[in-house]
Amino acid sequence: MLDWIDHEAGPNWLYALVLLVAQSAWVLAMLWWNGGLRDGFDPSKIFIVAVAPYLLWARFYLDGVAARAMDAFRPALAVSDEEFLRLRYELTTLPAPLTRIATIAAIVGYIVNAALLPDRILAQFGPSRGVTAVLLAPVAIFTLAVVVISTAQAVRQLWMVDLIHGLAERVNLFRVKPFYAFSGLASRTGMSSPCRGSAAPRARRPRRSSPSCGPGSRSSGSRRSSRSTSRRRTPSGT
Repeated sequence: MLDWIDHEAGPNWLYALVLLVAQSAWVLAMLWWNGGLRDGFDPSKIFIVAVAPYLLWARFYLDGVAARAMDAFRPALAVSDEEFLRLRYELTTLPAPLTRIATIAAIVGYIVNAALLPDRILAQFGPSRGVTAVLLAPVAIFTLAVVVISTAQAVRQLWMVDLIHGLAERVNLFRVKPFYAFSGLASRTGMSSPCRGSAAPRARRPRRSSPSCGPGSRSSGSRRSSRSTSRRRTPSGT
């Protein structure tokens, strides 16, 4: 779906806004049909409709940050242009098998959740548990799927960052800026959802090679230690 939106006209955030309006209208219509708006409008009853649009917007934003960070990291990678484009695509795209698994998990999660929810909650949206479960299914399953897919993509994206750092071979200690290209992505991923903060790895710093010493050379500290030892072993006098 994200790839489809990327190739359509208009800004990506506009699709998230349209989704918010459509889901809000659907849930409000259910509340109105069942008389849930007679005592006034309670925003807490429809807060779930904002979850999927927000996560979609965050996903669009983070993928853009990841793509720009990958471009900035390009000088440190000793790979071909074809390999670079493949890594860039994998950084911003969740594989289809994982997407299908996340969708199936969302469907199963909704069925279990609908069976365990108290009647007093479901009674606000429909005349019976079965009718409410069917009418809420489009919004709830889609929301759960977006939550699972967005979380999986965030974790995989940060794992890809760690993998890409391991491919860096062109290390210039006087030009270390590319090695901090993904730090903004890691911090923004953590801020987009508090539960993801622990999954954000720290950006690796280039290792500074210590000056090598020859087999016969000694440090100043070792020479001073050997001198003090030789003095203690020298007789005081004859």
